[in-house]
Amino acid sequence: MKRDACITEMEALHLRATNEGRVFSDEEAARFAELRVMATAARENPVEKVIEQPAGTLRPVAGSARTLSAAVMADGLATRLHANGKARVDVPVNIRALGTDQAVSPAPGIAVQPRDLGVSSGYVPLYGRLLDYMASLPVDGNAIVYTRLSYATGGGGGNKAAKVQELAVKPESILATAQVTQTIDTWAHWLPASKQVLDDVSGLRALLDTTLVEGLKDKIDAGIFAAMTSAGHFTAYAAVANDNLGDAIARIATTLAVGGATGIKIGVNPATLLAMSIAKASGAGTYLGLPPNIPGSIVPAASVPAGNLLAWSDGGAVWANREGVSVVAGLNADDFTHNRISLLCEARGSVLTLNPNLVLYGTALAA
Repeated sequence: MKRDACITEMEALHLRATNEGRVFSDEEAARFAELRVMATAARENPVEKVIEQPAGTLRPVAGSARTLSAAVMADGLATRLHANGKARVDVPVNIRALGTDQAVSPAPGIAVQPRDLGVSSGYVPLYGRLLDYMASLPVDGNAIVYTRLSYATGGGGGNKAAKVQELAVKPESILATAQVTQTIDTWAHWLPASKQVLDDVSGLRALLDTTLVEGLKDKIDAGIFAAMTSAGHFTAYAAVANDNLGDAIARIATTLAVGGATGIKIGVNPATLLAMSIAKASGAGTYLGLPPNIPGSIVPAASVPAGNLLAWSDGGAVWANREGVSVVAGLNADDFTHNRISLLCEARGSVLTLNPNLVLYGTALAA
């Protein structure tokens, strides 16, 4: 049978059922399917109009071998969508039910499983750290000894340099020295982990390692701040009246710079830095921002209390690094019989205050 004849008979069947407002009878459906197979087999041009079954209730597909897509095509949805130029059509309830993920009892069809995004960490690292901006000094051993050297104060000592006449007695300066023994601190924490879970969950080991490392650095940073601001390790910064936050940051950095200090860092709490950044001129919407040409780098460190400033130079304080932060896996106690491992995160190091005159700490604003 020629393809044109097949299509003509298919159109006649389609027109008859449409005019009578019904779906095909079983005999018409069988004939329509037969004609469609013959027309498809005789197709020469793939881009041609295809006649579909008229609109109506989808025939039940339970117990049949038809796929969902075949059922939709048999109902004429795809053809009506194309012919009417619509972006959507109403899908029969029993088609929608086949893809439901709702808690319906009894289950109407195939459940749609939720997507598994894997393991995620609820740990949020600190905004910034003093440790990341400190000069690092590699050291050996469990303790180190260094000498603090400065001009003596009081009792006629100190810097006596002066202009003198030819053959006159030159003035003698007097130095003050202090030998300091610094024990290298050990920072560590650990947690147990199932070997089977680590094997089965992709990326879990890396996530645990990162959480351990970042948590350890948070504690190290808090220790650095405590050491640098302890008695004898810093010089008090006196806030100046009428200075705003931007003025205070510039002033504390310049106080170090005028003495020849280099590598200046200014530790500022993120909340203080935000308050400075959004300060506006009185009566206008203009942001004041930071003064230009600040001789140092701003460190947004959460370990510095809000409203305070901690400034230092590379010659004032350094990080004595004996061992960097690392994570090792091993067996602890009865780990072997429980098929688990212990993850140990450790670092060794201490902050050295080489010159307290080059470490300034105090409130940013005058009372």
